Amino acid sequence: MTRERIAWLFENEKHDLALAERPECHQDGTSYGAVYGRMHGNRPAPTITTGFMTPGRGRFVHPTEQRTLTAAEAARLQGFPDAFAFRPGPDRPPTRTQLAKWIGDAVTAPLGYAAALSALGPVLVDSGGPEHKP
Repeated sequence: MTRERIAWLFENEKHDLALAERPECHQDGTSYGAVYGRMHGNRPAPTITTGFMTPGRGRFVHPTEQRTLTAAEAARLQGFPDAFAFRPGPDRPPTRTQLAKWIGDAVTAPLGYAAALSALGPVLVDSGGPEHKP
């Protein structure tokens, strides 16, 4: 059914799945309209969560291809460099569940950097900056 729902979005040039096309549990009373949603190619990406591999958990359908985001695409949106290796051990590839958790639970690298600068800014100013020597 998921493939049919994703195909419907593209066939109808929509980004929101019609209520009648959703599973019964999402047809009435849900306040989360982005479930089974297609991303907009010309807008900021939605928040990446641990559910990014499942369209029923948010707006995670690729904007131009009939599929959900890949782990690499979600990681890129989270600010991870393309060469970043997600590994639970030296010679073990991660499971899909591990990837979804690590990527979806991550604080984006740009946001983490900005938060660190914000927290350290007053300290650096008060101390005269990193080059300050008493």
